[in-house]
Amino acid sequence: MKKNHKGEKIYINDEVINSIIAKYAITDFDYQLTQEGSTNTSIIVNTPSKKFVLRIYAFEKKSDNEIGFELDFLDFLGSHGIPVPV
Repeated sequence: MKKNHKGEKIYINDEVINSIIAKYAITDFDYQLTQEGSTNTSIIVNTPSKKFVLRIYAFEKKSDNEIGFELDFLDFLGSHGIPVPV
């Protein structure tokens, strides 16, 4: 559990993570929380064949445009051979 910038509690538990991961048709996985950042929480998701990073942003901390820019930048870095957690 962490608090967002309004002091509201954000619960991150097995049920929340399972419901998010299920949307990607991933059934065999484990996960671990990384150290929480000030604007998001990153979760390392391990499957038998791949590793993913699930990022949960604090409510109203970043705009959709800011998140989109971050994702575009990570895609750009990855397409130029720079390892990124995507």
